[in-house]
Amino acid sequence: MSTISNAIVEFNEIRDNYAGEYGGGIYDYGGQPYSVIRNNVISGNGTHVDGGGAWFAGATFIGNLVVGNWSDYFAGGLYGGGEIRNNTIVLNGGEYAVWAVGMIVANIIVRNQGEGIIACAGSPNLECNNSWGNDGGDYTTEAPCDTTMGSNFSADPMFCAEYPEDYRISQQSPCAPGGHPGCGLVGAFPVGCGATAVEPSSWGRIKASFR
Repeated sequence: MSTISNAIVEFNEIRDNYAGEYGGGIYDYGGQPYSVIRNNVISGNGTHVDGGGAWFAGATFIGNLVVGNWSDYFAGGLYGGGEIRNNTIVLNGGEYAVWAVGMIVANIIVRNQGEGIIACAGSPNLECNNSWGNDGGDYTTEAPCDTTMGSNFSADPMFCAEYPEDYRISQQSPCAPGGHPGCGLVGAFPVGCGATAVEPSSWGRIKASFR
């Protein structure tokens, strides 16, 4: 587990860690200027209380794959206060996949365990997220959060190959640029398969781009 402040954490694989509480993979309680956590694979981490994958107070969290993390209580994927943008958050276990306060934009949040998937308090920006196929429902919010505005939606993201893990999206995906009006790319990964031929690639090659 890392405790960071005013740092850049990028291109890492953060796997199979455990914390008794708060942030099994990453814990960031830094002050301003806030940290940037980007382009990481955060997988298989756990905690007893909140933020199995990551817990941060005000960071920018962007372009990360958060997969297979867990928490006994509250958010199995991540708890975040800050900007959460263009992440892919899948197959996490807990009461929620994401508990967030701040800007929550263009994330894929699918097939997670729990009662609610995006739960936020006081968040002014909840836009262009795709929350779908989660066990306890796709959106659980607290006022003044409103998922009926801001082009949030619930649809199969059409991953190239979820098993084995290839979380790039199909050309026909609603998360692809142009797939959902006004949103651009949703999630951490670009189009990687579809009717039009694209350069073939393995998941190992995709992971290598994070190093």
